[in-house]
Amino acid sequence: MSVAFGCAPENVEKMVSATLAEVKKLRDQGPSADDVQKDQEIERRELETNLRRNPYWTGSMQTVHSLGWDPRRIAKRRERIELLTTQNLRESFRKYFPLDHYTVVTLLPETGVGGAGGSKGR
Repeated sequence: MSVAFGCAPENVEKMVSATLAEVKKLRDQGPSADDVQKDQEIERRELETNLRRNPYWTGSMQTVHSLGWDPRRIAKRRERIELLTTQNLRESFRKYFPLDHYTVVTLLPETGVGGAGGSKGR
């Protein structure tokens, strides 16, 4: 699992702290019922669109093949969307987002003469 965002270098610590606070909240309380409903609706709409596109099917087939899953599970995506609840999402956050195991990677702009990769005086 990953969280990614862009921000100015001086805001990195604030953004990381806000992200960790949100993960802690989701671990402790789970998402609100409204958030679950909104996410389910987004998932339904994306699925509706994706079902008509070949890349969705090829990507799904590659995923089930590489993970050794039954390909019939692709057709059950809508059913899995309906199974999302505040409780099972909270349990997933507790399982997959331990607060004591995470890595923060920060990409900063290059500093020095000539800016980001440029050269001066050519």
